[in-house]
This record gives sequence, structure tokens and C-alpha cells, in this order.
Amino acid sequence: MPFARILRSSALMGGASAVSMICGLIRGKLVAIILGVSGVGLWGIANQYVTLAAQIGGLGLSTSGVKYVSEASGDERLRREQEVKTFARHLGWLGGLLSVLFALPVCWLAFGSFENQGLLLIAAIAVPFVIIAGGWGALAQANGRISFLAKTQISGAIFSVITALPLIWFFRETGLMLSVVLSSAITLILLILDKGQQKEIGANTLRLEGRQALLAMGLALLGTLAVSQAAALSARLIVTRFIGINASGHYQAAFSIAGTIPGFIFAAMSTDFYPRVAAAKTHEDSIAAIEYQIQAGIILTIPLLTGLVLFGPELLALLYSAQFAPASDLMSWMIWAVACRLVSWPLGYWLLAKAAPKELFWIEGTSALLIPLLTWVLLPTFGLAGAGLAMVIVAVFYGAYLVFFLRQKTSGSISLYSWGHVALAGLILWAAQAMVIYGSGGLVRLIYLLVIGAIGCGVFWLKINHQKNA
Repeated sequence: MPFARILRSSALMGGASAVSMICGLIRGKLVAIILGVSGVGLWGIANQYVTLAAQIGGLGLSTSGVKYVSEASGDERLRREQEVKTFARHLGWLGGLLSVLFALPVCWLAFGSFENQGLLLIAAIAVPFVIIAGGWGALAQANGRISFLAKTQISGAIFSVITALPLIWFFRETGLMLSVVLSSAITLILLILDKGQQKEIGANTLRLEGRQALLAMGLALLGTLAVSQAAALSARLIVTRFIGINASGHYQAAFSIAGTIPGFIFAAMSTDFYPRVAAAKTHEDSIAAIEYQIQAGIILTIPLLTGLVLFGPELLALLYSAQFAPASDLMSWMIWAVACRLVSWPLGYWLLAKAAPKELFWIEGTSALLIPLLTWVLLPTFGLAGAGLAMVIVAVFYGAYLVFFLRQKTSGSISLYSWGHVALAGLILWAAQAMVIYGSGGLVRLIYLLVIGAIGCGVFWLKINHQKNA
């Protein structure tokens, strides 16, 4: 019963992601009120830098560690868990050192000077915490402790908001960077204090074969992760250098609303979908899983995306301030880019599960690099909205290429029935966009949203009950 499984995973990890999202938006609101648009831009660059440095320095351990531990049992499993912990610590300190060294050139690329170098150096302190937490989190996931991970995510997010307010209020930009560090440290502490961890066995060492296995799996993921995050950071740097730090703040605000709000649904569905598509024995089973996920994603996500299209400007003012009104057009384009992921997201997980590492790197890497390239090309003509238009073009290209690659790899394709779902979703969003363009009143937009939401809930309920009665 895939729909019932999606519902259960959504209630757990989706709920945790929703709490984290809300807490992140509250932090964004605090930054906007206290530090203004430039503060939001600085926050976005710092977070992106920490994420990039942690993914490069962590060698994909949060993913490879799950596979490495899950393959073993008994005492061997315990030894592998200890090896993941040791490897995480080694990578953490190495990643922290590299993030400090590269903070200066990144500062110059972003701002054209070293004026904010101290702030980025403070943010870099968060990198070891993020890397080590990734290793501990992989152990919890390998042991099926999804409920614990959800509780950790919720607790860390809430505590981070509580501590961020006094830090930002009293220490301004420095406090903002300290809040980034504290947020990462809190998550790590909660994971280390997990009482459900198994007892350690033997010396806390890292065997040569263990190091080689973790390095081999990590390096296979590193190239794709590094290119994707570097491309995302480059797009922000291009916006900052060509338009200014205020534009970077608008970019961060639009990205937070357009990407983060629907993100908790994608995160919830991935808990169930990735193991299913990875376990598929035949091409037919893989395509069936992809199609089902596309249909489920549309039913779950389209009402939310419709609401973002209809009330995007109001959300910007509510979650940030009236100063962020210039981000409205950019956010509209970003929402359409997210909508394209309803097709490319399941295909991307299929690619991760079934493609060779070289194929994964070239497909993901090429599409990622197109974002800063098109941003650089489109900014002079379209202004800040050009950054969003670049995302839409890349999303369409990425999805179309994955459909082509699926056909080449499996001799199969997505059915007309699923494409019908996609076309209907596009019409729903197009109608919502038209209402905004032609200035429909708030009541009309609200009624339209309620109708779409009611239809979505009804279809979801019917599909679940149909499966139960099948």
C-alpha cells in the first residue's frame, strides 16, 4: 500500500521537517527585522558555505555510512558502527581546517573584499559539527531509529530558534554567525546522547578495509554533491557581485519560501521511496515505482504550490518584511522550478539507485553547472528574476534528460496516465498564476485555493481507501 506508506512517513519525517521549516522561517524573520535585507543575504551565503564545506569534507558519510553498516550483522556490525564514528571525527576535523582556509577566498568572491572575513571564519566553525553529526545520524538511520531522528530534528530546530534571538539581538552579524555554529552543535550533542546506540565492541579504531570501503563509497558521491553545492553557492555569489548584497537577501528570502516550504513533503516521501526504487528487481518495477511517486507527489504538493503562487507576495511580507517585495517575481519563477521537480525528483532517486557513478556525476553535475551559467547570462536582461528563470530552464532540461535517459536505460517510459497528472498540475498552477497577474482579489484567490485543496484531499482519501479495499 504505497499511498498508506507515504502517509505514515509523511506524518513522521514530514512533521519533523515541517517543524524545522517553521523554525527556519522564524529565524529568517528575526534576521530580517533586526539586520535587514543585507543580514538575510549574509545569512544565506554563510549557510550555503557551511553546507558546501560539510558535504565536501564529509565525503557523503551521511549516505555511505547507512549502507556500510546495514550490510553487516552481529559483532561485525558493531565494529562498523565504531568505524563510522571514528571516520566521522577524522573527517570533521579535516573538514573544519579546510573550511577555515577557504573562508578567505570565498569572502573575496562574494563581497569583493575581506570586510566580512571574520564572520565567515566564525561560520566555518560549524563545519566539523555538521560532518560528525552526519556520521551519527547515519548510524541512527541504519538501525531504523527514524522516530529518534525526527525527535532530534524537532528538538534541535526549536532550541536553535530560542538561542538565536538573544545572540542576533545583542551581537548583530557576529551573533548571526554564532547562531549558525550553535545550531549545528546542538544537533550533534543530541545525536551523541542517543541512549538507543548499541554498546561498543573492542578498541575504537578504524581498520584499513573499513577506511577503504568508506572512502570508495564517499568519493562516488562527493563529486556530485560538491558540484551541486558549488553551483548553488556560485549562483548566490553572481547575484551578490552583479546586483548587490540586498539582492542576495531577496534571493535568500525567495529561495527559503519557494524551496523550503514544499521541501518537507519531498523529505518525507524520500524516506519511503528511495528504498523501494533501489530494491526494484526489474525495469518494470522501477518505472512503476517512479510513476506512483509522481502521482502521489502531485496530489500532496500541488495544493501547497498553488497557495505559494497565489499568496507569495503576502508571504514575503509576513515572513520577512515589506522590504522584500522585489523578490516576488523571482519567487514565482522558483515555485515553477520546484513544480518541475515533481517529475525529476523521483527520476533523480532512480538515477541514484540504478545508474553508474560516472553517469550520476555527469548528469547531475552538468545540470547543476547550468544554473550559475544561465544566471550570469540572464541577470543583465531580466534582473533578479533572471536567477529564477535560470532555475526553471535547468529544471525542464534536467527532467527532460532524465526521461530520455530512463528510456535509453530501460526501454520503458512514463505512461500517458502519469503525464496526464503532470498536465493537470500545470493547468492548476497556470490558472493561479493568471489570477495573480491580473490582480484577482484575495477572496477569489482564497476560494480557488480551498477548492484545489479540497479536491486534493478528496483524491488522496479515495486512493488510500481504494487500496485498503483492493
